[in-house]
Amino acid sequence: MARLLDTHDDPGVQPERTHLAWLRTMLSTGIVGLFAIRLATHVDASPAWILVLVTAIMLTVGVSQARRHRAAVTGLTRGRLEPALVPVLGLGLGVILLGVAALVYLLAP
Repeated sequence: MARLLDTHDDPGVQPERTHLAWLRTMLSTGIVGLFAIRLATHVDASPAWILVLVTAIMLTVGVSQARRHRAAVTGLTRGRLEPALVPVLGLGLGVILLGVAALVYLLAP
């Protein structure tokens, strides 16, 4: 099996762990989204926009994690790492929106 990730000379920093953590985050977001959709069906609401939101979060995390990994490896090679501020804030905003959606459905008459 060919390696899909870039390589680097510093195994102590291990950007691969960060890569795997983002993949776990994507998976857990999908699971929470499924619970939110299930909750929406119990209160006779349309879960379509929750599905769209969860899919957008998962796609954003899945697509950008490879770019973050490449940036980390490049940063290790050059000796300067940049924080992944935009993806982290975007994921946080998506999770907050998902929580608000769950609260709206729980408190709906």
